[in-house]
Parts: sequence; C-alpha cells; structure tokens
Amino acid sequence: MDFRMSLDGDGAGDELRSLYAWLLEEPAVRRLARPQLRSAPPRPGQMGADADFIYFTVQTGLTLTQVIGQYVGWRRTRSRPGTVTIEHDGTKITLTGTDEASIRDAVRALRGG
Repeated sequence: MDFRMSLDGDGAGDELRSLYAWLLEEPAVRRLARPQLRSAPPRPGQMGADADFIYFTVQTGLTLTQVIGQYVGWRRTRSRPGTVTIEHDGTKITLTGTDEASIRDAVRALRGG
C-alpha cells in the first residue's frame, strides 16, 4: 500500500520534518513503511520546493492504523497542532482530531469502505 501524508497549519514544513524524524524513530515504521520526504513538482517559474509530504510504501506486517497511531503520538507533543491529510489510491481524508473513532473512520475510508 502506498500513501502520502501532508500537514497544514503554522510552520507546516518544519512540522513535517519533525513528524518524519519521529516516524524514523519507530523501528517498525522505518523497516516496513520506508517513509520518504518528497516535494510536489515545482510550478512554472518556481525554483524547487521544500518537502511537501511524506510518502510511504507500506509492506506486509505494518498497518495503516499503526502509522496513523505514530502520527497521533507525535501530534500530542505539539503545542499548536494543525491538520493531517492522508491520500491513498484517489481517496483523500483530513484528520483534525486524534480520537479513536476519527482514526477508525479514516482508515476505513482509505481502505475503500
């Protein structure tokens, strides 16, 4: 399963790098999800962009729920959390909260139902 995660809010670029570093601290994520910081292609006339999202290729043995759980743990350490948008296979969801029902609904939507 491939998906991407982006952040909105104050200092989104710095926060994205912080989340990326947090994710790399989790051995299962580092080993089974292969997260990568990536940028959208620059628009005409624009030089390169800073990292815009984290791209994941999740292998068997790690679930989307576990990756989102790591995001929730990171978010709880932030003083002014923004929102996270997760995109997979044409489905795009935005999480503003960290409650279990929101996470469960997000995972269900990303899996196609």
